[in-house]
Amino acid sequence: MKREATVLACATLLASYWLTGCRKQAMADEAWAASPPVAVPLPDAVEDGDRTGPAATGLADKGVFDELTGQVVLGLVAGLDPAKSSLVADRENHTLTLYSGAVAVKTYAATTELVAGTQGAFGDLEEQLGLSGKDSAELAGATWPGTPVTVLTGPHDRDADLDGIPDQVDVLVGALKCAINGASYDGGFAKIAYPLGDVDPHKGCCTDVVIRSMRNAGLDLQELIHGDILARPWAYPHVDEPSTHIDHRRVKNMVVYMRKHMDALCTDAMDATCRFMPGDVVFFDTLAKKGPDHVGIVSWETDDAGLLMVINNWTTGHTTAPMDLLSWCPVTDHLRLK
Repeated sequence: MKREATVLACATLLASYWLTGCRKQAMADEAWAASPPVAVPLPDAVEDGDRTGPAATGLADKGVFDELTGQVVLGLVAGLDPAKSSLVADRENHTLTLYSGAVAVKTYAATTELVAGTQGAFGDLEEQLGLSGKDSAELAGATWPGTPVTVLTGPHDRDADLDGIPDQVDVLVGALKCAINGASYDGGFAKIAYPLGDVDPHKGCCTDVVIRSMRNAGLDLQELIHGDILARPWAYPHVDEPSTHIDHRRVKNMVVYMRKHMDALCTDAMDATCRFMPGDVVFFDTLAKKGPDHVGIVSWETDDAGLLMVINNWTTGHTTAPMDLLSWCPVTDHLRLK
């Protein structure tokens, strides 16, 4: 009964879909007033020397909305186990990435003096990594003196656009830029270029947030999903005639592709053992008919319950923003780049 009640609560906030698989119109005024989803403003970027919280990244990211890169504020997710930490330096791109286990968590601007191939402990090599004082202080809470450091001899093995930012973090940075851009909700059909086609950058629906975020990492879902449809047409029951204009923008097609090509993880955000990480993709069941119908990217920011926010474009009348969805909307799929 708990799930049915939660789905009903989501459904009362939403109307039917456009053909894109995104929502058509806003909810009834009284339902909205009773339990609106919460959109949280992005934190302000501040100068590194003055900050007490996260500051602009200083990263030379390349991808979508490049003009907004300097406004991206990338914080460090809480609750990381220092024993599982490792650091990877990219001399060519002047970056240092913190990993928790196999997951890239955050990338820092760093001009290391260490030669390629160097390996050692963070406590011994910290001064030679070229970090700012604030970044060193932040890393102190997520690492230990013995945290292993590796200086790459080539690019990251999961850095599709070769900008020194691993794909997991790059997707997050892309989502944060999408939130700064603040595209207004519009699920209408549009003819777009192929590959790397996009609708009006000031408009879009839930899937467009994910498409743009992935593209920031050098991953073109338009091309990838179209190729998968041609290779596995039986796996896409909602596609009658393949179209590069719309297929990748439909939730039910996107989830088919991602279930095949990404790692499937736990879905109960209220379970303390179920860890969501920034840059993960989450599909939600928000309508009365069971199944995924909404999607977003997990952020580093948390809601009042301590759960990570989800950057998404909710419905008509909204713009791309982080929202507290994990606390109340059922998750159908929790996926992470391999």
